[in-house]
Amino acid sequence: MTGADEVANSALFLLAKESSAIFGTTVVADGGLTTGFDFRTGSEGSSAHQN
Repeated sequence: MTGADEVANSALFLLAKESSAIFGTTVVADGGLTTGFDFRTGSEGSSAHQN
């Protein structure tokens, strides 16, 4: 699960000069949930997507 500090770091990056070329996109900070990769087990097919 993504922690608050990781979300805050993403926001700080977007405020920084180094992110000046990033525009018109959504930055997803969800710990990989939308990729379908289960970082807890290291396998594809996240259990979060299964019923």
